[in-house]
Amino acid sequence: MLSILMLAAVPHPWTPVRVERVENVERVEVTERTYSFASNALPTSVVAAGEELLAAPMRVVVADNDGKEADWTAGGSWLVEKDEESATLACWQESELALVDASVRCEFDGMMRVTLSVTPGKTRSLRPYSRVWVEIPLKTEFAGLFANFPRTWGKMDNAGGIDGRKSWPFKAYVWLGDERRGLCWFCESDEKFLPAEPKRVIEVLPDGETTVLRIRLADRTPMAMPPVWTFGLQATPVKPFDRTWNANHVLEQVRAKGDDGKREHVWKTLLRPDAVERFIPELDRAKAAGAKTVQFHEDWIRIQNCPIPSPSFKDVVKACHDRGLKVLVYLGYELSVLDPLWNKYHETGVSLDHEGVVRGWWYRQPGQRDPTVCYASGFAEEWLARAKKAYDELGIDGYYLDGTICAEGCWNPKHGCGWTDADGIRHRTYPFFAVRRMMRALYEFVDGRGGVVNAHQSGYVCPA
Repeated sequence: MLSILMLAAVPHPWTPVRVERVENVERVEVTERTYSFASNALPTSVVAAGEELLAAPMRVVVADNDGKEADWTAGGSWLVEKDEESATLACWQESELALVDASVRCEFDGMMRVTLSVTPGKTRSLRPYSRVWVEIPLKTEFAGLFANFPRTWGKMDNAGGIDGRKSWPFKAYVWLGDERRGLCWFCESDEKFLPAEPKRVIEVLPDGETTVLRIRLADRTPMAMPPVWTFGLQATPVKPFDRTWNANHVLEQVRAKGDDGKREHVWKTLLRPDAVERFIPELDRAKAAGAKTVQFHEDWIRIQNCPIPSPSFKDVVKACHDRGLKVLVYLGYELSVLDPLWNKYHETGVSLDHEGVVRGWWYRQPGQRDPTVCYASGFAEEWLARAKKAYDELGIDGYYLDGTICAEGCWNPKHGCGWTDADGIRHRTYPFFAVRRMMRALYEFVDGRGGVVNAHQSGYVCPA
């Protein structure tokens, strides 16, 4: 078994999943949230931070070729299997027109992975539908803010307030909420989507006390039968809010005496025999100013995102610890051409764009280019092993992650990303579940040693 999948049953500080059946309602309880399932393929209630988020049960809208919507006459849900980490439910609803069946796996942090199938009702032949939508009616008081992804670099157009109807093309995730709680829908691929209007796949529809999040899975015929979609749902907050979150007092990018702030000078300083002596004045100033943590950026290693430090850096870590300062070091989203693993992963590990061109190519000193890596590839396993090894060898206190948690879109078929439509056009996919597994493994390792993972996310706020 790959070590990346060797995970604890329930990581700290979450609690085991609980399931209770009350009057034909399955209630799944996770940390600070409760999801209820009844006569519906999707949740009928979502309680987060003590408040019911839904104005009405989530619903699946199905219509025939004449636009007549299904009249659901029966439905139900039951627990299929459960352990401390997760619970899997079977959920269904039925009409003369269609059957909707869902398998819902709810994990300890409230992330629900939903596989939704639409098939003909028992009296119907295998005919196309004109509409399959998922609608989530939220209470408007808890749906005043939004965030989605992908975003446009250099802008903050993927987050803000909801001041009226909104519509977007396919987004890999969309979150609606307020400053305290919310709900996220996310999906790795638009491969099974059949939108009549590609620029209006996701809609936010405020109407008085209710704001509907509508996901147009299909409203164009003909559609492949039977349709199947996989997506995620997750209420926030995902764990208790740590009121001491800002107690670490982090100093970013420690500079040595004589540095002019240019990054190439920082890595050169870290290689010098007198590296510690050159950093001591800044460490003393940081300590006197009240800093409790210092954070070294990419310059702490000579090869980007390859945590093999210079011998002198261990002495720098010791100097920090001698002053009561914790140490976080940078890891990112790249695979350097100087990396010993470049030959192994330069085709299968990198992220490609829609034309098959390698993305990124960050430049840094010592002279190297650092393309963007995709953590849906096998490189993730080796990156994780390196991170664990460096952590223990150096005795550091955590990692500063630069975009590592972002499940950026990728088109590389050599590790399973992307898909090709009927016109031969490549589409990207978003490896949420692969990045989630890797981040969980890193979190459990670092948290188990009392450390911190500080995730810089660049406008990316998918809670999964």
